[in-house]
Amino acid sequence: MSLNKTASAPDDVCPGPDLNPRNPSIEVPAGACDCHVHIYAPPERHPYKEKRRYTPAPEILGPGAYLKMADALGLERAVLVQPGIYPDNEVTLEALKASGGKWRSRRCWMLTSAARN
Repeated sequence: MSLNKTASAPDDVCPGPDLNPRNPSIEVPAGACDCHVHIYAPPERHPYKEKRRYTPAPEILGPGAYLKMADALGLERAVLVQPGIYPDNEVTLEALKASGGKWRSRRCWMLTSAARN
């Protein structure tokens, strides 16, 4: 898919990740951190922008898919990056809260009602 294309049809889905991650052949240092992570949520809970560049594959919705991969690779921490497909930061804020402090985010620019409370 061209980066200049605006995805809006359900057919414009990014290929999903390997759903059977394997342990790496190297020893991962304690405290290893994934420095660029996007967490996605089901569109029924968090609707996507009508005009967007991609649609995430259904099998990666929710933090569970990322946690499975991170556990297999030995990653203990992560820095979340807000996906551009949402009109607000609710998904990132929910994921940060659910991580129990193991994940961080550089910035969440758009304040929402949940962030203010």
